[in-house]
Amino acid sequence: MDIAILNLIPHGRLGDKLLNIIGFYIICKYLKLKPNITTFYTNIENINWDYYDKNLFNFSDEFILNNTNDIKILFNVPYCPIKVYNFLIKNKINVSFEQISKDFIYYGKEIIKPSHIIINKIPHGLNKVYGIHLRKSDRINNNDDSRLSTLEKELPLIIENLLKDVINIINSEINPKFLIVSEDNNWKMCISEKILNYAKENNKTIELIKLDYKNDNNYINYESVLDFFCLSKCKEILMGVKSTSFSYTASIIGESNKIRNYCNDFYNYENLYFNAFSSVIKINNNDFNYNVNYHTKITDWIPDIDAHLINN
Repeated sequence: MDIAILNLIPHGRLGDKLLNIIGFYIICKYLKLKPNITTFYTNIENINWDYYDKNLFNFSDEFILNNTNDIKILFNVPYCPIKVYNFLIKNKINVSFEQISKDFIYYGKEIIKPSHIIINKIPHGLNKVYGIHLRKSDRINNNDDSRLSTLEKELPLIIENLLKDVINIINSEINPKFLIVSEDNNWKMCISEKILNYAKENNKTIELIKLDYKNDNNYINYESVLDFFCLSKCKEILMGVKSTSFSYTASIIGESNKIRNYCNDFYNYENLYFNAFSSVIKINNNDFNYNVNYHTKITDWIPDIDAHLINN
């Protein structure tokens, strides 16, 4: 008997797409459906910011990776684990939220891997390196929901606290290493210089890891994909913005599942979006949080997955 196929059109940028894929894969596992990722790779004639060359990834063999006219289509899977859990419960799957959270971590590592094109450019020893993820551009504005986006007035406070952490690491550890990634090269250079200047002025030895971005075959968004997989290898991620799925997903598929967030003093801290990932990421060295009521409450503004798409 043929297994029914369920299709996903992942949306957003890299972190968003990959979180979509993890949640989608888990749904297919429990509902015994065959997962197909459709239109993950934008038409080459219409390349834009959300195109990622399939040659840079090594997805699980369980996926179909093509367009199809199959009647069962799931257009969107909300990123956070609680939405996947609630969807499965509605579909009469007997599973705990803790198990779904563990599935995110386990399957995330299993199904999302770099191709050899990326593997060959990942420096050795990143498990001993602090990853710093800086974000500007679309994540800094005063228009979107402040539970998700960073307000312009908030960014200096986040960076100030991040740099205090970096200085403490420099002062307390011998020859610490850092990897700094960002979609904004000028912003990356600015923060890199601040860190290097502090080390020099205080006679401290540090190392900023440099990545090889040489892209002879012109793979689209090669730098972003290399940054992502390198960040995932780091022992901990220091997040230089209020919320970004790039950091969350890198942490989930990584080895440490640890992130430092710098919004502790912000208004409404408990309801900020990054807390929706506290069941799969150890935020600020806290244990995983598997409280269903808590996660349901802080994500009540996020649409649920439409169960009727499965039951038709």
